[in-house]
Amino acid sequence: MINMSSDMSFKDKVKGAFSSFLALKYLGKKPVTLQIPNKMIRFAARRYRGFHANDWSKCVGCASCARVCPARAIDMVMVQGQRRPLPRIDYGRCCFCDLCVDVCPTGSLQATRIYELAEPDYRKFKIVPIAEIKLFEDKIIGLPIKEVIEEKGGWVTYVLADGRKVKFRIMGTYRLLPLRFKREPNVVKAKK
Repeated sequence: MINMSSDMSFKDKVKGAFSSFLALKYLGKKPVTLQIPNKMIRFAARRYRGFHANDWSKCVGCASCARVCPARAIDMVMVQGQRRPLPRIDYGRCCFCDLCVDVCPTGSLQATRIYELAEPDYRKFKIVPIAEIKLFEDKIIGLPIKEVIEEKGGWVTYVLADGRKVKFRIMGTYRLLPLRFKREPNVVKAKK
């Protein structure tokens, strides 16, 4: 058996003993991270694929967006006051590929430049996109949802960044079945 401690010099032993205390020198320094105020909105690049916005008046409820989604992050929900189902996007699963935007036949589903979502409650990642809202002079910021409040009975309230509230009721969910492929007919091999 080799004794490793005898091979170490005195300098290495002292250095090893105090290396665990090395992190203590950072206790008195200011943190490197910055806290961003809630009202500050950071814009991404011009063609950035961020959260989605959906113009409910243009949406025909065809569910093309849900069918094309590779992450299966979109399901269709019935909203009170609407005759057609609307897409609900689970941003915990969404990979922001924007195939749903490309396949939308009416152009109602669009990508915005908003990309920040910090929420400890995973249930608030499922959002029914609303239309882009003009909050500032000539600056459309997209989906300015500050808080999502889910209530009993399917009611959902979106508190927007400017304080306005959008309240609606989710009546039900359309389940999209996976694509089914035709089975090949049973082929009986001919005997030789």
